[in-house]
Amino acid sequence: MRKDDHLGSRRLPFGVAWVSLALILISPAWAAPLDEAELRGFFEARWRAAAEAPSPLRGAYGGCNVVSIQIESLQTFPLHRRLEGREITPELNRLAERGLEWTCCFGQTAGGNTSDAELLALCSLLPLQEGAAFRRCAGCDLPSLPRALKAAGYRTAVFHGNEPEVWNRHRIYPRLGMDLYVHAREFGMDERIGLGLSDRSFFEQTLPRLKELRRPFFAHLMTLSSHHPFQVGDATDFHPGPFAGNPFGDYLRSVHYADRCIGDFVRHLEASELGGNTLVVLYGDHRGITLEQRGDLARFYALTGGGGPTGEREDAFWWRQTLTVPLILLAPGREGVPTLQGRMDAPVGQVDIAPTLASLLGVPLPWALGQDLLNHPDGLVVFRRPELIDRDYWSAFEGQRVRDRHTGGAVLSVAVRSAWREAMRRQAASDALLERGIPSTGP
Repeated sequence: MRKDDHLGSRRLPFGVAWVSLALILISPAWAAPLDEAELRGFFEARWRAAAEAPSPLRGAYGGCNVVSIQIESLQTFPLHRRLEGREITPELNRLAERGLEWTCCFGQTAGGNTSDAELLALCSLLPLQEGAAFRRCAGCDLPSLPRALKAAGYRTAVFHGNEPEVWNRHRIYPRLGMDLYVHAREFGMDERIGLGLSDRSFFEQTLPRLKELRRPFFAHLMTLSSHHPFQVGDATDFHPGPFAGNPFGDYLRSVHYADRCIGDFVRHLEASELGGNTLVVLYGDHRGITLEQRGDLARFYALTGGGGPTGEREDAFWWRQTLTVPLILLAPGREGVPTLQGRMDAPVGQVDIAPTLASLLGVPLPWALGQDLLNHPDGLVVFRRPELIDRDYWSAFEGQRVRDRHTGGAVLSVAVRSAWREAMRRQAASDALLERGIPSTGP
C-alpha cells in the first residue's frame, strides 16, 4: 500500500514549490484539541441544525437494504470519456445516467489509504494526522453508520477478497458494529488478480451471500482488481491506445475491467429479489495515479475532449482538482418519493456518504462530521492536511494560499477565513472521537 500524494508541485524557481509541498506534508496538527464538553457542544449544534432543517427525503427509504461498493483506486477522470472511440467505463456511465451522480466528490484519505476511505464513508470521520485510524484506534468503539443501522435492527456485513489482517480490519470491524466479515479465507480463491480475489469472482460469490442475509441489511463491498500495479492481464481486451505499456495505460485497463464487473453485479442484484428494496452507493476510495503520471493525465484530457481542471499542469491546485472520485447513488422507485436522478456539481467529500444514507433511511447519526447531500450541503470539504475546498475556493496553508475554483486566479485569504475556522473545528472533533471513542453521553 502506498501513501496518497495529496498535492502536486508548482513550476517555480529553485524548487520553491517542492519546499511548499513538503511543508504541507510534514506540518503538525492544525486544530486545537476539544475537551468532552466542547465536543458534545459541537455535535449538539450540528445535530440540532440538521434535525430542524426541512428534508422531504428524510426516511423516504426506511427499511431498505443498502449495498455500499467501495471501488479500489477509482478516480473520476476516466468516467464519461472515450479513448480512441471506446468508453473506458461504460457501465459506470450508464449507472450514473440513471442514478444520482456527484461529479465533484473529493477523496479525503491520508496515510491509511483504503482504510481511511472506509473510515470516511462508514464513520463520517476524518483520517488521523499520522498513521491509519484502523490500526491506532482499534480499542475504541467508533460511531458509524453500520453501528446505527444495527441498533435499528439491520444485519451488517462486510465483504472483501483480501486477508483479514490487512489494515487491522479483523479487529476494527466489530468496533464499527459489523456483524459479519467475509474475507479471502472464506471465499473460494478461484481467480486471483493483484492482491487477492478477482473482482469478477468476488461479485459472483458475494451476491448469493447477500441473498442469504437477514433483512434489512447493510453490506459493504470492496473491490481489489484495480489496485496498483494495475496488472489485469487478459481479463480485459481494453487497449489504452497511446498509453499502452506504461503505468497510466495499465491503470485505464484495470479500471475498464473493474467497471465491467461492477456493471454485471448491479444488473444481477437488481434482477434478483433484492432489487426492488435496495439502495446501492458506489464510490472510489482514493487516487490511482501518482505525480509521476501527471503529464500522462494532461495528455489524456487533451485526447479525450479536454475539460480538465483549471490551472497549470504542475500546479498544486490543478493536482487537487484531479483527485476527485466517483460517487453514484442508485435508489429503487418508491411511490410518492421523487426519483433520485441527475448530476450534482457542488464539491462534496467521502465524509458525506454516511449521513446522506442515514437521512434517507431515517436513522439518526448524531456524531457525523459530514452532511446530508440531499438537503442543502454547505460545499465545504476538509482534508487531513491543512487544506480545504468550498464552493468557490481552494485554500492551503491555513489560508495563506487561496485560489478561485472557477478561474484559477489568486484570491485574498479573507475570503476563506470563516471556512478555515469551521475546518479546524471539524478536524479537532474528529480527532477527539478517534482518540476517545463514542462519549458516554451523546448530543
